[in-house]
Amino acid sequence: MSDLSFVLVTEARYPEPAAVIAAADELGLVLRVSVDDAEPGMLTFDGEGEPFFIAMLMEAPHPDALDMPVGPMSPSRDDIASTQGHFILTAVGVEGDNAARDLVMAQFTAAIVKATSAVAAMLAHGVVWHRGELYHELVGVGATEGELPVELAIDVTGAAEADGRCSFLTHGLARYDREELYVTCSRQGTGAIGFVFDIARWILAEDPALPTGDTIGRSSEERLLVQRVPSPRGEGKDVIRVDLPEVSRGAPS
Repeated sequence: MSDLSFVLVTEARYPEPAAVIAAADELGLVLRVSVDDAEPGMLTFDGEGEPFFIAMLMEAPHPDALDMPVGPMSPSRDDIASTQGHFILTAVGVEGDNAARDLVMAQFTAAIVKATSAVAAMLAHGVVWHRGELYHELVGVGATEGELPVELAIDVTGAAEADGRCSFLTHGLARYDREELYVTCSRQGTGAIGFVFDIARWILAEDPALPTGDTIGRSSEERLLVQRVPSPRGEGKDVIRVDLPEVSRGAPS
């Protein structure tokens, strides 16, 4: 089984292998330059055990980068437009479930980010780009805790609602056998993004039973109705919908 990710760079050149190895080591991923399996025109590394890692540079901007949706941790479109190349990263033979493999793939990706002029990165199942420096920082936190932070495990996109409100939709919870989350909120409120990530983190960690008609909240007094509705994407399984009140303050408890 192979896993993929992508990195956007302003300078279309390969990093020094030693810099990648050092960056990976700081993130808890042991790499060494592969000799027997080396391919011309790309960097190859061996991991501990069976994993094999490949970094292939494409000396042209990513063809779809500017047309992809953005999230709260995405770089500006000007920054994306400034990129002159991109890496296609592959990990082969990483064992474990999706969560375990995604952490290893993110560590390798963050090592390439640290060793290059990276503007943005994303795992292959993602839908938005994440700022390079923030991606590296979050993977470092995750390596310490032994898990991929929810901010990288899933993506969040926003949209305007017909009733003058706005909404946020998660992408990726289904990869971990969870239901996606759809949260609507006031355009004047605050705290909605924090609410989405905190609830998603809870769902990933605890896999709680959330029956339709039950309630959740950011305090012992708040009662937010749990609903299930068709995905606003118009495809896929139903999603969990939660409507925040007109004025949303603070993060969930």
